[in-house]
Amino acid sequence: MQVIEVRPTDLENLLLNKNKITVICHKNPDGDAIGSLLGVYFILKQFSQEVITICPNENPENLLWLPETNNIIIAEEEQEKVSMHLESSDFIVCVDGSNKERYGDFIASLLPNYYDKTLQIDHHKDHEFFSKYAWEEPNKISTTYLIYQWAKYFVEKNIISWNKELIYCLFTGIKTDSMDFTTPRVNGDVLRTVAELVDLGVKPYVVNYYVNQQDNFNLLKLQSFIISQRSEVWEEYKTVFAYTLYEDLQKYNLREADFSAGRVASILLSAKDVYLTIVAKESEDGYFRISFRSLGSVPANIIANHFGGGGHRNAAGANVKMTIDELKQQIKSVLPKIKEFIQDNQYMEL
Repeated sequence: MQVIEVRPTDLENLLLNKNKITVICHKNPDGDAIGSLLGVYFILKQFSQEVITICPNENPENLLWLPETNNIIIAEEEQEKVSMHLESSDFIVCVDGSNKERYGDFIASLLPNYYDKTLQIDHHKDHEFFSKYAWEEPNKISTTYLIYQWAKYFVEKNIISWNKELIYCLFTGIKTDSMDFTTPRVNGDVLRTVAELVDLGVKPYVVNYYVNQQDNFNLLKLQSFIISQRSEVWEEYKTVFAYTLYEDLQKYNLREADFSAGRVASILLSAKDVYLTIVAKESEDGYFRISFRSLGSVPANIIANHFGGGGHRNAAGANVKMTIDELKQQIKSVLPKIKEFIQDNQYMEL
């Protein structure tokens, strides 16, 4: 089926006459997913009568401070309500997911029924289209960066106005997906966008406080346990592997959403002479959610692709169901594919 590519200039005609719009973000949401979900919400609320936000599963605690998170419908808890809203919506916007499976099995099973009234907005590579309309820019820093371009165009057209809720959601998404503005994709355009959001009223230290400095103390204990007891250094590949089991989350009285494998991977990436980190988190269903983080030219997404996942060069993910020993064995079998990048990493060259 033919996909119609859209940009901010097309969204005016596409969305302005829609009375009810549902916005969905991907499963296991990060800052870019929630920031995009709510960013679109705060754009649409200024001209649409009803806007519904849906997330496949629960949200991380360090993002619950963002406005309107308490009104996000959790699909795995309210499937009947989700089905009703998708059916009755005039339009559906899916953000930050490269394929329909990223939205969880339940939502993925419903989306084909609404192909003609769905728009995908995403910045990931290896995109699979499941909607009639798509806005895909895989070279951009984050989906929230795209949403910012949309909002800016609508402000210039006097369709909407900037507000505190919108700018904080967009800043949070850009900050988190750029690993606090440290990845090679952070260029002048990104920093100018961030500066414009600051000029509009965002206080970066406030965002950092809520995102990075409000951890549950039990979470810090679990992170320390993983780093000290559940991590291995593979010196040949300048790689650290670590994992947590579902029973660990129970022991420390944490929800699955409270523990971010990606965040631990970023912490481990601060170690000297480490260019790639891999952290696996076991879920209640026995699957491991794997987060890959890397420095410079080391392609974390190549490892993720081996496991049916994907993402960007410096941040990627995958879901697998196997034992830890099997997982480690498979990862080690793939690492030779990126050894040349690890040996020739020019990340620190000026």
